[in-house]
Amino acid sequence: MVWEEVESPEPQDNEVLIDIKAAALNFPDFLIVQGLYQFKPELPFAPGNEGAGTIKKTGKNVTRFKEGDRVYFMAPHGAFAEQICINEFGVFPIPDEISFQLAASYQMAYGTSYHALVQRGDLSEGDEGVLKLVPLVVWACGT
Repeated sequence: MVWEEVESPEPQDNEVLIDIKAAALNFPDFLIVQGLYQFKPELPFAPGNEGAGTIKKTGKNVTRFKEGDRVYFMAPHGAFAEQICINEFGVFPIPDEISFQLAASYQMAYGTSYHALVQRGDLSEGDEGVLKLVPLVVWACGT
């Protein structure tokens, strides 16, 4: 692994350019950089699949965000870079009371908790327990 300076990416028509403020480190990230994960990005690449930051620039067809909006995202890779371009529909707004750090680490923890409780724990999506337990497990993972 090497540290390199690269040109700032330019968003395509349906993409936003995000200045990354925080990125989460997850187990799949360790596997990806070792070439052990089922998804193997083309080299060279920046690792990291979830992050948060502010919109720096939007593509001409983007309608959901504007420059300066606080957002979080999940991508196949690239969250450990300073900037990333991603389709606007892979990006979500961050409420003002949520930090970049918390927003960056939310999606993988939620997905893992949901998978454990619903798909492995045999709770159904309609169970009231899912609505109560998934956020609790996500909170516990982050503390």
